[in-house]
Amino acid sequence: MHVMRKSYVNLVEEALLVSRELIRVAILWHEMWHEGLEEASRLYFGEHDVEGMMAVLQPLHVMMDKGPETLREVSFNQAFGRDLKEAYEWIQRYLNPQLGANEADLNRAWDLYYYVFRRINKQLPQLTTLELQYVSPNLLQARNLQLAVPGTDTNTYYLL
Repeated sequence: MHVMRKSYVNLVEEALLVSRELIRVAILWHEMWHEGLEEASRLYFGEHDVEGMMAVLQPLHVMMDKGPETLREVSFNQAFGRDLKEAYEWIQRYLNPQLGANEADLNRAWDLYYYVFRRINKQLPQLTTLELQYVSPNLLQARNLQLAVPGTDTNTYYLL
């Protein structure tokens, strides 16, 4: 990609934009957190694997720390951000060697995670239609791309 970027700067930038935004549309924060909390819960409660749990939760919290970029992500952050941040603070407290690993801290974190999980679980069935303006305004605004997008060429001929 780096070599191509030297010769085709705009094309590579467009490809990266379209790729990133299609991923953003394909899996919303609601879905990422739902799956992540489900997997982290299985690892912690089923296998007593705190490291595995953290490997799942850490990237989700990093994503939240970067902040929302779309209106759908802003909405998610407003609905769940505070509880998720507080839960993560309890986990950080548990992991702090100076404070010692207190199981009660993890229990407090999981109380919050479970509360968020239940609320997300109620919302997921309602997320059947996505409007591009809310989930990827960058993709909505993309016009006159050099990047070929299948199905957008008016001169396409189909062989039968």
